[in-house]
Amino acid sequence: MERVKKRKGLQLPHVIPIRISEEKYRELSGLLQQSHCRSMSELLRKIIDNRKIIVGNVDQGNRLMLEELALIRKEVLAIGVNINQATRRVNSERLPADRLGHALEIVRLFQQADERISRLFTLMAKLSERW
Repeated sequence: MERVKKRKGLQLPHVIPIRISEEKYRELSGLLQQSHCRSMSELLRKIIDNRKIIVGNVDQGNRLMLEELALIRKEVLAIGVNINQATRRVNSERLPADRLGHALEIVRLFQQADERISRLFTLMAKLSERW
Protein backbone atom coordinates (compact mmCIF):
# COMPACT_ATOMS: atom_id res chain seq x y z
CA MET A 1 0.00 0.00 0.00
CA GLU A 2 1.36 3.38 -0.99
CA ARG A 3 1.81 6.20 1.52
CA VAL A 4 -0.75 8.99 1.26
CA LYS A 5 0.97 12.23 0.29
CA LYS A 6 0.04 15.50 1.94
CA ARG A 7 -1.17 18.46 -0.05
CA LYS A 8 1.44 20.97 -1.17
CA GLY A 9 0.55 23.56 1.47
CA LEU A 10 0.76 21.05 4.32
CA GLN A 11 4.15 19.58 3.47
CA LEU A 12 7.13 20.45 5.65
CA PRO A 13 10.10 20.02 3.30
CA HIS A 14 12.78 21.94 5.24
CA VAL A 15 14.67 20.39 8.15
CA ILE A 16 16.43 22.75 10.56
CA PRO A 17 18.74 21.00 13.02
CA ILE A 18 19.44 23.00 16.19
CA ARG A 19 21.37 22.55 19.42
CA ILE A 20 20.05 23.60 22.81
CA SER A 21 21.30 23.39 26.38
CA GLU A 22 20.42 20.50 28.68
CA GLU A 23 18.37 22.84 30.86
CA LYS A 24 16.30 24.08 27.90
CA TYR A 25 15.84 20.50 26.66
CA ARG A 26 14.48 19.42 30.07
CA GLU A 27 12.15 22.43 30.06
CA LEU A 28 10.84 21.57 26.58
CA SER A 29 10.51 17.88 27.49
CA GLY A 30 8.43 18.81 30.53
CA LEU A 31 6.24 21.05 28.40
CA LEU A 32 5.87 18.25 25.84
CA GLN A 33 4.66 15.80 28.50
CA GLN A 34 2.06 18.28 29.75
CA SER A 35 0.89 19.35 26.30
CA HIS A 36 -1.29 17.60 23.77
CA CYS A 37 1.56 17.58 21.23
CA ARG A 38 2.64 14.15 19.99
CA SER A 39 6.25 15.01 19.26
CA MET A 40 8.95 17.52 20.08
CA SER A 41 8.82 18.73 16.46
CA GLU A 42 5.13 19.50 16.73
CA LEU A 43 5.72 21.40 19.97
CA LEU A 44 8.56 23.45 18.47
CA ARG A 45 6.52 24.27 15.34
CA LYS A 46 3.76 25.62 17.56
CA ILE A 47 6.25 27.72 19.52
CA ILE A 48 7.79 29.13 16.31
CA ASP A 49 4.35 29.90 14.83
CA ASN A 50 3.24 31.56 18.09
CA ARG A 51 0.30 29.18 18.30
CA LYS A 52 -1.35 28.21 21.55
CA ILE A 53 -0.02 25.14 23.32
CA ILE A 54 -2.73 23.40 25.27
CA VAL A 55 -1.40 22.12 28.56
CA GLY A 56 -3.54 19.78 30.61
CA ASN A 57 -3.06 18.87 34.22
CA VAL A 58 -4.08 15.31 34.99
CA ASP A 59 -5.73 15.10 38.38
CA GLN A 60 -4.92 11.63 39.69
CA GLY A 61 -7.82 11.74 42.17
CA ASN A 62 -10.36 12.26 39.39
CA ARG A 63 -8.63 9.70 37.21
CA LEU A 64 -8.80 7.03 39.92
CA MET A 65 -12.41 7.90 40.63
CA LEU A 66 -13.32 7.62 36.94
CA GLU A 67 -11.58 4.25 36.73
CA GLU A 68 -13.58 3.07 39.73
CA LEU A 69 -16.80 4.35 38.13
CA ALA A 70 -15.99 2.40 34.98
CA LEU A 71 -15.35 -0.73 37.05
CA ILE A 72 -18.66 -0.32 38.90
CA ARG A 73 -20.43 0.09 35.55
CA LYS A 74 -18.96 -3.18 34.29
CA GLU A 75 -19.91 -4.97 37.50
CA VAL A 76 -23.50 -3.69 37.42
CA LEU A 77 -23.84 -4.72 33.76
CA ALA A 78 -22.52 -8.21 34.57
CA ILE A 79 -24.92 -8.50 37.51
CA GLY A 80 -27.77 -7.48 35.20
CA VAL A 81 -26.84 -10.24 32.76
CA ASN A 82 -26.74 -12.74 35.62
CA ILE A 83 -30.17 -11.58 36.83
CA ASN A 84 -31.60 -12.08 33.33
CA GLN A 85 -30.14 -15.59 33.15
CA ALA A 86 -31.46 -16.50 36.60
CA THR A 87 -34.89 -15.12 35.70
CA ARG A 88 -34.98 -17.32 32.61
CA ARG A 89 -34.09 -20.33 34.75
CA VAL A 90 -36.91 -19.48 37.19
CA ASN A 91 -39.39 -19.23 34.35
CA SER A 92 -38.24 -22.49 32.77
CA GLU A 93 -38.46 -24.58 35.98
CA ARG A 94 -41.58 -26.63 36.61
CA LEU A 95 -41.03 -27.58 40.26
CA PRO A 96 -41.66 -24.91 42.92
CA ALA A 97 -38.58 -25.98 44.93
CA ASP A 98 -36.33 -25.41 41.93
CA ARG A 99 -37.99 -22.07 41.26
CA LEU A 100 -37.37 -21.03 44.85
CA GLY A 101 -33.65 -21.82 44.55
CA HIS A 102 -33.30 -19.68 41.46
CA ALA A 103 -35.41 -16.92 43.02
CA LEU A 104 -33.04 -16.83 46.01
CA GLU A 105 -30.15 -16.46 43.57
CA ILE A 106 -31.92 -13.47 42.01
CA VAL A 107 -32.33 -11.90 45.47
CA ARG A 108 -28.59 -12.35 46.11
CA LEU A 109 -27.78 -10.72 42.76
CA PHE A 110 -30.04 -7.76 43.52
CA GLN A 111 -28.23 -7.32 46.84
CA GLN A 112 -24.91 -7.24 44.98
CA ALA A 113 -26.30 -4.66 42.58
CA ASP A 114 -27.55 -2.59 45.52
CA GLU A 115 -24.06 -2.57 47.07
CA ARG A 116 -22.48 -1.41 43.81
CA ILE A 117 -25.10 1.27 43.27
CA SER A 118 -24.60 2.55 46.84
CA ARG A 119 -20.87 2.83 46.12
CA LEU A 120 -21.72 4.60 42.86
CA PHE A 121 -23.81 7.21 44.69
CA THR A 122 -20.98 7.75 47.19
CA LEU A 123 -18.51 8.40 44.36
CA MET A 124 -20.96 10.71 42.60
CA ALA A 125 -21.36 12.72 45.82
CA LYS A 126 -17.57 13.08 46.08
CA LEU A 127 -17.38 14.22 42.45
CA SER A 128 -20.14 16.78 42.92
CA GLU A 129 -18.31 18.22 45.95
CA ARG A 130 -15.23 18.86 43.81
CA TRP A 131 -17.25 20.76 41.21
